[in-house]
Amino acid sequence: MKFGKDFRNHLEETLPAWRDKYLAYKALKKLIKNLVPPHPAAAPPLPPPPPAPAPAAAEGPGAGAVAAAQGNVDLGNWFARILDAELHKLNEFYIEREEWYVIRLQVRAPILAIARRGLQSN
Repeated sequence: MKFGKDFRNHLEETLPAWRDKYLAYKALKKLIKNLVPPHPAAAPPLPPPPPAPAPAAAEGPGAGAVAAAQGNVDLGNWFARILDAELHKLNEFYIEREEWYVIRLQVRAPILAIARRGLQSN
């Protein structure tokens, strides 16, 4: 079984209320698959291509490659924005949970102090 299926099954079985707090793994994976690599995998990564030329200059050899590369950069930027939003959602969730545990600890601290004193006096 693949990670995505394991992850989804684990989430459904253990923490269904937290489902919307996790990364949209499957959607992000599909976006990555749609990114077209500009060169073979063995080649080192290149910086993004320059902005697309003006419509009049787009005529001629290589114009399609420049347009495809620009589309790939746009898709990559779109993916980065979606990933950033997903990470922000996840971070907010963890901050919320951390605050909940801090409050819970503060409520229980006096009870723990009383219990410790009781154990020390015995």
